[in-house]
Amino acid sequence: MGIFLVETYPNNFLFIDTRTVEDFEQSTIPNAINITSDEVSNYIDFIKNEEKYAIHFDRR
Repeated sequence: MGIFLVETYPNNFLFIDTRTVEDFEQSTIPNAINITSDEVSNYIDFIKNEEKYAIHFDRR
């Protein structure tokens, strides 16, 4: 589903990979950003300012 959304609507979604940095570096959805679960609350303003639908995921 994530790949479909990235390819179909590349500017409408902010994919947030909440896995560890190590897992993120191994593989993720194209253009996803890595904000670990423990850090999400620190990035609420950033996420709101993106003006995109935010989709977070933690496992494939």
